[in-house]
Amino acid sequence: MLPFCGYSMVDYFGHWLKMGEKLEAMNTKSPKFFCVNWFRKGDDGKFVWPGFGENMRVLNWMIGRIEGTAQGEEHAFGILPRYEDIDWGALGFTREQFEQVISVNDALWRDELSLP
Repeated sequence: MLPFCGYSMVDYFGHWLKMGEKLEAMNTKSPKFFCVNWFRKGDDGKFVWPGFGENMRVLNWMIGRIEGTAQGEEHAFGILPRYEDIDWGALGFTREQFEQVISVNDALWRDELSLP
């Protein structure tokens, strides 16, 4: 995701850490955070996620999580949607494609976290 960030990640994370301190000092609720990876590529080198126009499917699930109406399952990074938690409509996005974009490779995450 680094190529898509508009400024220093140190500044970005520093901003959010300071924001958390400010919200805590104000005794208010912090916003909900969600992590997505629209840029996962398949073995063919093409993006697995069908594109920007389909992001609302996941955003609807996120809104449901905030409102307490959507389900998911525990994961190392929080709550992830299950395939059946997303309204796929006539998209034809398979369970296998979903598993490909939602899976986490521990070794790759460790490598990414060690980047300077």
